[in-house]
Amino acid sequence: MHTRSTLIRIVALALLLYSLSFFAASLRSLKRAEASLEERQAKLESLEQENVRLRAQIESMESDEGIEALARERLGLVMPGEKIFYFTYDSAGNNG
Repeated sequence: MHTRSTLIRIVALALLLYSLSFFAASLRSLKRAEASLEERQAKLESLEQENVRLRAQIESMESDEGIEALARERLGLVMPGEKIFYFTYDSAGNNG
């Protein structure tokens, strides 16, 4: 009789230890998932802000002024009748 109650206590203790270790592992997994979720939410917010910025940039470039500014900046184009001035410098940094 004494050995039966001891055996029941040992089994109960083993089940309790197993449950605690399973709970601890689940808690660690949950914390990792929460951290990953926070990182992804921050990344999503950053990408949404970048998307808003890029949409605004696209809208500004769709206007005539935007297209003209882009052609001047990236392609070096000028309007008819405009004069282009080139500045040169010698090796000492003086205007030539």
